[in-house]
Amino acid sequence: MKDIEQAASVKCDVWEYEKEFKLFTKTTHCEPRNVETCHSPPTQEYFLSFDRNWVKSVDFGVFCPESDVQAVVDLLKTEYPSAIPRRAEMHKTEYVFEYKPVRRGG
Repeated sequence: MKDIEQAASVKCDVWEYEKEFKLFTKTTHCEPRNVETCHSPPTQEYFLSFDRNWVKSVDFGVFCPESDVQAVVDLLKTEYPSAIPRRAEMHKTEYVFEYKPVRRGG
C-alpha cells in the first residue's frame, strides 16, 4: 500500500517539491464524452468533477506557446480566481526550473 501511495503522490523523488497529487478513480464515476481534435479521430474520454478550490496553481512549460498561456490565464480569471498561473524558466546557474508568476492582465 505504501508503494501505491508513493506512486500516487509524486512522479518520482526529484519532483517531490511540486507537492502534486494524482487522483485515481473508476471510469464508472466519470462522465464519458466524445473528444474531437483536428489531428486525430474522435475518442471517448472520461471526466471527473472536482472542487475548483483544489486547483492551487497552473504551471506552464518553458516552450508553451504564449497564446495557450493567455487562453488558460483568461479561463483562470473567471473560473479559478485563486489559482496562481506560473511559467517555468531555466535557472541561470543550476540545471533546474524556476517558476515565475504569469501576469494576469486587465
